[in-house]
Formats: sequence, C-alpha cells, structure tokens
Amino acid sequence: MKRISILFYGLMVLVLLVALVPAVAAKDVSAASPWHRPWQVPGDFATIQEAVDSAEVAAGDTIMLGSGNHTGVLLYKAIRLVGKGKATINSGPVHGSGMIQGFRLLAGSGGSSFSNLIFTVDLA
Repeated sequence: MKRISILFYGLMVLVLLVALVPAVAAKDVSAASPWHRPWQVPGDFATIQEAVDSAEVAAGDTIMLGSGNHTGVLLYKAIRLVGKGKATINSGPVHGSGMIQGFRLLAGSGGSSFSNLIFTVDLA
C-alpha cells in the first residue's frame, strides 16, 4: 500500500511539472525586453512613418515620440505609440466625408495602442 502511495504522489508531481512547462515557455515578451526595445522619434528615425516603414520595427514594438509636432501616419503594424512630454500628432485636414487625411489605421494595425499623445486636426 505504501508503494502505491509513493507512485501516486510521484505521478502527481510529474503531471504538475509537465503542466507548468508550457506556462513558463509562453512567457510574455514585454516592451522592456531586448527584442522589443523602444524606438525613438526623433532619434532612431526622423518621422513616425519612417519608423513604421522600417523592417527593424516589428509588431509589438514601441515607438517613443519626443515633444513637439509630428505628422500623421499610415499605420499597418501593431505597435505602441507613446508620447514623451507634449508629443502632438497633427493628423492633417478632415475632408467633408469625415475622413482624416494624415492618420489612418490600416489592415495589420489591430492591437496598436496610443498613450500620452495629443491629436490635432485641421478643420479649416
């Protein structure tokens, strides 16, 4: 009976270890990891669009925008745009149909996020 009990507990420990391995292997890669270092605009790139168009910037990466005015962007990657200071994105004019000319979220941009940014449009 004692042998069955030891086998049972040994088997339970083995099952728990097998169950935990995928959870540890699926660890989330955060923006602080070396694979998703924050890109700087200006700095690494002159404009937001230049950063988005770069093959170096991958889905999940963060683009840090310095203070000042930045022009709009056609966003087709799932990235994070984060403003430092008073970062403003000027989206350009709004057409009669309500379409904003200079800032568009295109296919592939799902999962993108924006924080600490000011968006402006030209209503004239």
